[in-house]
Amino acid sequence: MFSSSSFVLQSRTMIHNSVLPLLLLLGTCSASTYQNVALRGKATQSTHVDHNFGDAYSAIDGNRDSNFYSGSCSHTAEETNPWWRVDLLESYIVTSIIVINRGDGGSEYLNGAEVHIGDSLTDNGAANPLSI
Repeated sequence: MFSSSSFVLQSRTMIHNSVLPLLLLLGTCSASTYQNVALRGKATQSTHVDHNFGDAYSAIDGNRDSNFYSGSCSHTAEETNPWWRVDLLESYIVTSIIVINRGDGGSEYLNGAEVHIGDSLTDNGAANPLSI
């Protein structure tokens, strides 16, 4: 790597040859993708709505279709303090969480929802730190 004073002294050709590999390297570094570890997890929920669809696993099946009747949404029965959780089966550093709400009506069901991340099952996971 050139120091800033020696870099300035290089010929125009040298500067272009030196910068191009750096740009390629930066492009390679920024192309990182993260694996969705929830796909391998085990999902559970407090109750199940009385319907053919809505089981806990549907929320982590990899399908982002927001229509409940397409079979890829989780749904609990109407109750006080419903919960849904996923056990990732191993410890991970969680860098992002994506929650997709229903797009076919019923989006108010997630009003007041909280996301907690941690290893505790106390209070069905609500004792874990709140994700921001």
